[in-house]
Order: sequence, then C-alpha cells, then structure tokens
Amino acid sequence: MRLYILFFMLFYLCYAKDSKNELSESERKNAIVACANSHLESCEKLLNDNLPDIRTCNVRTECEFSGWLYIQVQEYTQSLPYLKKACDNNHKEGCDKLGFSYQRLNNYRKAKKYYKIACNKGSMSGCYNLAMLYYDGLGVRHSYEMANTLFEKICDNREGLGCLQLGIAYKEGLGVIQNQDKAKMYFEKGCSLSNNESCNFLDEYQGDMREEYNEEEGSNKTKSDESVESKRIKS
Repeated sequence: MRLYILFFMLFYLCYAKDSKNELSESERKNAIVACANSHLESCEKLLNDNLPDIRTCNVRTECEFSGWLYIQVQEYTQSLPYLKKACDNNHKEGCDKLGFSYQRLNNYRKAKKYYKIACNKGSMSGCYNLAMLYYDGLGVRHSYEMANTLFEKICDNREGLGCLQLGIAYKEGLGVIQNQDKAKMYFEKGCSLSNNESCNFLDEYQGDMREEYNEEEGSNKTKSDESVESKRIKS
C-alpha cells in the first residue's frame, strides 16, 4: 500500500501542474492518500476534479491514475480503456491493474493475459495475481505447481508474500513434497522481508521446537531419575 501511495504522490506532482483543478494542492494530496486507504468520498472528489478524457490523458502521468481511481470506486468497466492505454505504453502496473479489473468483471481469460504481461515486464504484483488464478483454478487449470513456480519468482525478487506462499506449500504439501525444514526456511525469508504472516508461522515453528525440547528434557530427566532409583533399590 505504501508503494501505491508513493506512486500516486509522484503522479500528483505532475498532474497538479498539467491540469486545471478545483481542489487545492493540499486537498488533492490528502485525497490521494485517503483514496489509497479506501476512503470512497475522497476517490469521488478526485474523479470529479477534472479527470482527463481517455483520448487526451497523459500516458506518463494520468491514464493509469485515472484507471486506478475507477477501480477504487469499483467502476471496473470504466477503468478498462485508461488502463489498457497505460499497459499498451509499457506501464507494467497498468497491465496488472487491467488484469485486476477484468478479474473483477469475471473475465478470467483476459485477466490471465494481462497479469502475464505485467509479470513478464517485472511486476511482482502481476506475478502474484497470476499465481492466484492457478492456485484457485479461476479461468485456468488448477495447478499448485504453476502457482509455486510464480511464488518462487516473487520470493527470489525479495517480495515476502511469495516466500509466505512457498512456506505454506511446503508446510501443507501443496504441489510439492511436504518438507517442514523448507517451510521454515521460506517463512524465515518472508519474515526477514517484513511479511508479518510469515513471522507468525515462524513463531509457531519456534514454539513447537521449544515444546519438543521441553518434552525431550522432561523425558530424559524422568529416565535419569528412574535410573538413580533403580540403583538405590539394587544397593
């Protein structure tokens, strides 16, 4: 979420100069942050603030932003032409958002197409969304193996969410041979990349290890006590 806010704040610096707006600069800045945090009224204000037409929107600064605004208010059909224009002009996140809009419209074939384009251009969000189509079998053949291949790519690109999903795969044996050591390894990597859910799984593993250690220590102590008692009886 912070990356989206940063992106749109950078957009704001360009958009504020290139258009005639009713909102003041500070009002627009606050509205963008609020809209990114799902405050619909703020999104509506931005949509009504002289939003550029699809024919004239600046590909570098305006088209993807306009499409994103329509996504925020769940007007997915309205978002399509803006996002396609951004995607066609090599904006990888525009391709990812275009796939998202098509998914919301239950057009999984086109969702897959644009997620794949985004992923191939280096959008880890696009790779993750494509992976989840395979994971859930939405418009594609259900395949944990395909999903895991994409999760590995995401994890290798230092995105904790991909490491989390790989950890779950090895923990539960989803498309891979169940391996708790590998699961723990991926949860550790995800946690180091600030993925909180990975940290929670890692805590569970460490808690289990402490319990096993305590049980082993207790068992060894019991055996030691029994051995001492046995020697006393013999003597």
